[in-house]
Amino acid sequence: MFRRLVLVLMAFGIYAQASNLVFKKGNIIAHTEVFGDSSIDPATKNILASLSMDRQETTTLKGKVSVSLASLLSDNSKRDSHMQEVLESNKFPNAAYYITSVESANGKYKINGMLDLHNVKKNITFSAEIVNDGNNVNLKIHGSFLMSEFGIEPPKLLFLKVRDKVDINGVLELNI
Repeated sequence: MFRRLVLVLMAFGIYAQASNLVFKKGNIIAHTEVFGDSSIDPATKNILASLSMDRQETTTLKGKVSVSLASLLSDNSKRDSHMQEVLESNKFPNAAYYITSVESANGKYKINGMLDLHNVKKNITFSAEIVNDGNNVNLKIHGSFLMSEFGIEPPKLLFLKVRDKVDINGVLELNI
């Protein structure tokens, strides 16, 4: 009984140290390419983040980051409209990433989690830079995935086809 009480108190102590992070600002860019056009970079600043972390330990970062797919915009509104059709954003309006663990090695980080896109869930790892000054946490992330892994057929026009690979780059600024 005493051992159980100690374990409960330890778990509560760990939980009590976790702080909810408040999203200040950021952006996420989803880069892909088609032959002759390497600047397909729809981006959004419309990000919802529900994250927590122990103030002192960056590797305790956990939670969810999501975006409305309709908020992804590039420099070409016609292309954006077609992108929304391909993503079926009317049927699957959001993409969400659930952080399950963070690993640190030599000042670099790996963020492990599950991406929920197009009603398909896949484990994805992002490379990251994480700066925690005790009051703020700044994240820079980079990773990639294949559209086809999420049941999305890369669009094509005549003989030109958008590449399957999507590179994700993001910056999040959070308050502890």
